[in-house]
Amino acid sequence: MKEVLNDAEKLKKKYHKCEEVANFKDMIYRSAKIYKTRTAFKLKNSDGIIYSVTYEEFKNDVVSLGTSLIEEGFLGKRIAVIRKKLI
Repeated sequence: MKEVLNDAEKLKKKYHKCEEVANFKDMIYRSAKIYKTRTAFKLKNSDGIIYSVTYEEFKNDVVSLGTSLIEEGFLGKRIAVIRKKLI
């Protein structure tokens, strides 16, 4: 006899198991731990040269930004990070 599955059960069997992520920080730390030296994304510098950023480098950059903001007195405050495009 063939097993009868509802839609939710079919989806659980079809897709890979994924871990629950509580917040952005958790996602960055887990990604850096699992994919440490793999390329997270690529950027282009002002000379037009494309370079890779690893998950570990990205995590370190985010931690550095957070540390700098805390040192500047922004702990517990709301901020927006806006990047101005250089021409």
